[in-house]
Amino acid sequence: MSVNHPSKRRATGDRPRALRGLIGGGVSELSQLVARADRLERLRRRLKGRLPAGLTEHCHLANIRGDTAVVSCDSAAWGARLRYLEPQLLDTLNRLEGLSLRRVRVKVHPTGTPRPPTPPSGHMPQLNEANADLLEATARGIDDPALSEALRRLARRGRKSG
Repeated sequence: MSVNHPSKRRATGDRPRALRGLIGGGVSELSQLVARADRLERLRRRLKGRLPAGLTEHCHLANIRGDTAVVSCDSAAWGARLRYLEPQLLDTLNRLEGLSLRRVRVKVHPTGTPRPPTPPSGHMPQLNEANADLLEATARGIDDPALSEALRRLARRGRKSG
């Protein structure tokens, strides 16, 4: 089994390279990658203290690509709020690191599981007599016995609570 099998190569046609060239001393690709990650992390920390309250928990600097800052938000609502602040964000980033950024690209990446539904506030709407009558009339016109019975139960419940 060959490690250099053609189907295992990246689509860009890159040839496999010796590990020594990736992690060797000097200006290796790995050292450049680490330096880039350190710079982004430094920018993230510095930017975090300059964003409006609430935004720091929901948006973070994900990357710098050319003249574009890529910011990731956990919802479209926070992304929209960030878009309104684009001029201030660009100014801040350019001043912090001497960059020449011209635009912000916002990416929305929802995190976690959906929020559970909000429990009722304790006030349940009441079914009035007219609506109970409508439910009863509708139940009489329905061929499905299970649905018809469910509508009748709901109408009775509404009459008891009213």
